[in-house]
Amino acid sequence: MRATTFALAVAIASLTGSSFAQTDGKIAFTTSRDTDRDVYVMAADGSNQTLVADAGWHESEGTWSPDGERILYGSWIGDGSMWLINSDGTHNQRISTPGFHLSASSSFDWSPDGERVVVANGDIWIMEADFSAATKITDHTADDWDPVWSPDGRWIAFSSYRHFDSKGAYKNLWLMSTDDFNPVQITDTASDDDSAPTWSPDGQRLAFASDRSGDWEIYTIGPDGTDLVQLTNSEDYDMDPTWSPDGSRIAFATRRDGNWEIYCMDSDGSNQVNLTNNPGNDTEPQWSPVMADVVPSVVEAVSWGQIKVGDSVLQGP
Repeated sequence: MRATTFALAVAIASLTGSSFAQTDGKIAFTTSRDTDRDVYVMAADGSNQTLVADAGWHESEGTWSPDGERILYGSWIGDGSMWLINSDGTHNQRISTPGFHLSASSSFDWSPDGERVVVANGDIWIMEADFSAATKITDHTADDWDPVWSPDGRWIAFSSYRHFDSKGAYKNLWLMSTDDFNPVQITDTASDDDSAPTWSPDGQRLAFASDRSGDWEIYTIGPDGTDLVQLTNSEDYDMDPTWSPDGSRIAFATRRDGNWEIYCMDSDGSNQVNLTNNPGNDTEPQWSPVMADVVPSVVEAVSWGQIKVGDSVLQGP
């Protein structure tokens, strides 16, 4: 792995002194158990797996609103569309935004205050919460994907194919401030891909999937690009990590059992258990948000000097 040094100034949100909800919440996920791909919701222990969204054909990317009341998802009807539904499966509506085209592989995330939605369809856009307008915030020849808002709303992490060499283009993780949208690269895998970043509830870690070890595994890293930790080490794909509301666990999709299932593990990689255990393919889990009063306190900006990306790699259980 090629080491890259760069200077990065990052302000990291801290929830020290705040109280997280102690509820386990729910997990939305995509499944093909009904032949087509639909959005389901289940309890955090895997029970009560219930159909929530079926717009007609091949649904994906079920994403909770910050208040947990609604789920935004994509459908491959036609050339791709975005839908909004109540989390109990009622009031399903198709979203249309003037001047914006949603592709079938688009991904999206709500801002923590629920007032905006960040969307990727090759470039990254920000939409108003009423979906009346969209503004492009990246414009690069390489594709940008997987945008996720930090818990304090000050940063957007995403993956991008901007890194390329004579062997091809590779997907790395990037971070940009919502003040200036100036992207900074935080991982550099040279000939491998990093994908699907997701913030821990306290803003101190990013979980993501990477094939840097030879197959796709789940890792965590600091938002400054340091302290990389490998959490899974299976013989098949592990993808799509998502944190529990209290940050103690991570759910993810895996193909280790011959088909895709949703697993859950402690945030250190231990106690990996199958939640779905279904013959269909279950992917794209997303844990419901914190359902309690959480008042983040912000640590002062930290100036990180010369950072060696990928330094100090640890492997969990």
